[in-house]
Amino acid sequence: MPKRTVFLLSCLILIQAEYSGLPAGVVKRPFPAPEWAVSGWLNGDPGSLKENRNRVILIVSIHTVFEGHASQTPHRLSGFIREKKIHHPVGIDAYPEDSAEIPITMRRYRTGGTPNVTIIDKQGRVRFHHLGSFDPAPVEALIDRLLAEPGADGENAAPKRDLILSGE
Repeated sequence: MPKRTVFLLSCLILIQAEYSGLPAGVVKRPFPAPEWAVSGWLNGDPGSLKENRNRVILIVSIHTVFEGHASQTPHRLSGFIREKKIHHPVGIDAYPEDSAEIPITMRRYRTGGTPNVTIIDKQGRVRFHHLGSFDPAPVEALIDRLLAEPGADGENAAPKRDLILSGE
């Protein structure tokens, strides 16, 4: 059986919103985010999770485990992200050497389908983890709150506008 390619889309994001409610998917007891394991990056390597401390990280996991998965290659992914004008880093999930069906990052983050969204705070803790669609307004407000929190060094540095995503 051919291995499936799993795409891990990650980006650093700043979204402006005003909303005070907590969305479904908010992690009540934040836990340390596992390091991602990527066999290759498209659009640049953002570095390790540790190298991104003091940043709010949004990971959108897209799994290509449906029909035609054998044709889902890194080359085709590269064409797709060019066509869709995706400019943030896109990681291709790595497989363990034991030929397991589930790739490493997918296993570590326990993503059970597509899309799966994970938000990591400045201290490297998972604060939001959700499978499927959701109302973006409260999630944007959560990101704003996380950007305002102190970083791992205890300082509350001004958030960087590394990338602003639009729905276009």
